[in-house]
Amino acid sequence: MADVVVVDEPWFWARKDDDVLTNDGDPRSTHGGADFVLLLRPNAVPDGFDLSATGTTETVAGRLCDLVVATPKDPAAYDETLPGAEVFDMTSGGRDFMLCVDQQTSTLMRIAKLVGGEPAEIVEYLDIAFDEPVGEGIFGPLA
Repeated sequence: MADVVVVDEPWFWARKDDDVLTNDGDPRSTHGGADFVLLLRPNAVPDGFDLSATGTTETVAGRLCDLVVATPKDPAAYDETLPGAEVFDMTSGGRDFMLCVDQQTSTLMRIAKLVGGEPAEIVEYLDIAFDEPVGEGIFGPLA
């Protein structure tokens, strides 16, 4: 995972050690394995899911989140192959998800793939900061 991510819709830049990745302003790009940026865009949850608020909250990475269940729509109504774990860059299997959605930014702070009603795979932020000033040299040449 990246050490630093800067998002300025539709652009993002991510730095890990000596490597800097960017989507070059293409919001559909996941070049360089930077699929984690989908977490920052809750509107990336595809149309093939029904979302249901649970009415409960949870704190993830110090942020208060609403818990939301994402389940595939009825295949007959959707008329396409239903999306699954690949949508969230997870291994295949399981089509039900529990999303932790930041109350202030709508960022997906945690996605848990559920198999048999139990978490089978989790992608989450452990630490995140929004609207932090970026130092002038953060993406400058590395020594």
